Amino acid sequence: MAPRKIFRIIRILVILVFAYPVVGNLLIFTGLAQTLANIKPEKLTMSWDRAWTLIPGKFSVEGLEFNSTTPRNQFGLSIDSGNVSISILSLISRSVNITDAHGQGVEVRYAKVNAVSASEESSNNGSQLASSNSSAGSDATTTPVKTKPSWHIKLDNTSASEIRKISIRNLTGIDDFELSGSGTLNNLKMSIVTKGGPMSVSHAKGAMLINAPDTSANSQTPLSVQAELQIAEHMPRQFKGKEKLQFFTGEIRAQGNFASLGAMEFLPDRDLNLNVGGNGELDAFLLLKNGEITDGSRLSFVSDEMLTTFLDFQSIGKGVIEASVDAARDNPVQISVQVDQFELSQSHQPEVRFLEGTDLDISAELKRLFMYSQKIEPNSLFSFNIAKGRISDVGHLNRFMPAQTGIEFLSGDVTTSGGLTLEGGVAHGQFVAEGNDVILTAQDRDVKADFEVISKLTEGNYRNQTYGLKDSSLKLENVQILTDARTTDEGWWGELTVDHGSLVWGRPMKVNGRFNLSMRDVEPLLAGFRDPQKKESPLDKMLNVKNVKGSLISKTEGDVIVMDPIYIDSQGLELISRIEFSPQSVNGIMFGKFRKISANVEIVDSKVKFKGFGGRDKVAEQVNLKALDE
Repeated sequence: MAPRKIFRIIRILVILVFAYPVVGNLLIFTGLAQTLANIKPEKLTMSWDRAWTLIPGKFSVEGLEFNSTTPRNQFGLSIDSGNVSISILSLISRSVNITDAHGQGVEVRYAKVNAVSASEESSNNGSQLASSNSSAGSDATTTPVKTKPSWHIKLDNTSASEIRKISIRNLTGIDDFELSGSGTLNNLKMSIVTKGGPMSVSHAKGAMLINAPDTSANSQTPLSVQAELQIAEHMPRQFKGKEKLQFFTGEIRAQGNFASLGAMEFLPDRDLNLNVGGNGELDAFLLLKNGEITDGSRLSFVSDEMLTTFLDFQSIGKGVIEASVDAARDNPVQISVQVDQFELSQSHQPEVRFLEGTDLDISAELKRLFMYSQKIEPNSLFSFNIAKGRISDVGHLNRFMPAQTGIEFLSGDVTTSGGLTLEGGVAHGQFVAEGNDVILTAQDRDVKADFEVISKLTEGNYRNQTYGLKDSSLKLENVQILTDARTTDEGWWGELTVDHGSLVWGRPMKVNGRFNLSMRDVEPLLAGFRDPQKKESPLDKMLNVKNVKGSLISKTEGDVIVMDPIYIDSQGLELISRIEFSPQSVNGIMFGKFRKISANVEIVDSKVKFKGFGGRDKVAEQVNLKALDE
């Protein structure tokens, strides 16, 4: 190449170098650059207080406001001052290569676009496209829609200081949150392809000191968070909310007040539903590999008002949670929650706190723990236990009582204790409930009683709330039936024990099985069938047999509770019966014999009809006595 030609090229390059800052800054100072940046404000807006450029591709800015909106995401960025280097030549190939970018005084906003809005936008765009095609003629329907190619955005050595605020909204399965404080970001290396293409983060290291919500409280210290993470390449559109966490690898350290972050979700399994949150002190070190919390991780959290959800319950009270991962254990992951004083409600109705208690213990042992989802494996363990609880309103129990029994709790003091353990998919446990001076109605009779219920659950399936019953019982003491005519003796007692049976824990409960019955005498049974306005008769006194024992089989068929048979053969009294309890009435038949006197009755619409003396064979034909031999 001739020296003159070389000199001409050099001269052109020199002119361009010196002309660039003049032209570039002229575009900036006249506002033309800002106009060009906002040519599609529905997709991107950008403004700044001051900006300049001296070298091609290198820009400095003060007071930057940047907002980007796509059909699925909204992103906002505020920067007090910053500088960035962009490869101008790469723009030709629709690549944005950003290197050595730094921002100072940063606020970040991100929100997932509401699905309804996105679908409406898609529908509107489709309608406009259909209208355009129809006006262009029939040939337009076969013309393929041209879409612009995607852009490849690469960030290298991107950093930030004095990060003041980060807000996240509308993520699937994650509560909205806002972090305010002071943070830094170092050496961010990121790659993303627009229009739903892959994204990855090969390195990101950051730290933030997050202010507690109430900075006036001396007991609350800012939450210090440090993280160094990588995000494996994936297609973001194919994953929702927490599902994206399966691509995270790295470590996170956190220490200080936790309230500003909302609830921690430990077991995302929809059945176990173990979450902890509240205002308290957190100390955590987490090691992640593809979204799994791995060996060496640990966490502790202490709160005076710890909100804990587990299974179908929610508690609030003073508590602590400890969690760790140790590969040397059979179940490396161990989680323990202990709440000293608590109030309990159900997750779907958290405002109704029906139980006050002490010493709630929740624990879990797992093979593996993931941040994004959790399935209970065969060897995993999950349990909860309540040392002592008091039901603040006995009316809460009525939702569990079958309407067919006609039982409704009115008042009294009821305490409970016990818990449940899930080993893999099998549940077992024990609950004890005790009532003192309880007033209830049963088949239109007012009853006063003390009771104890022991429920031992075996071979349970928590998903469908079915359990076996073993060594369970209902004990009644100091029972009195109260009528206008008279009140029965208060010393009556009775006990119903489960030979074998099953429980469906629902609203209402269903209890099926074979039961053994023992009671002081049959006075309450006589009072139950007698007209409540009539006083005790000489016949009642004669039939009132003492120390009665018997058996019965109960099962629920649709909305009817069937007791068939009920059989008593004790102390000279024989009773054979079949009774059906429906929501509207009681129906059945009964044969009774005491010494040499026997008779049978029929119960129709809750009214007793005398059918005649004797009649044992007639009644026995309609009662399944053989079931007691099985």
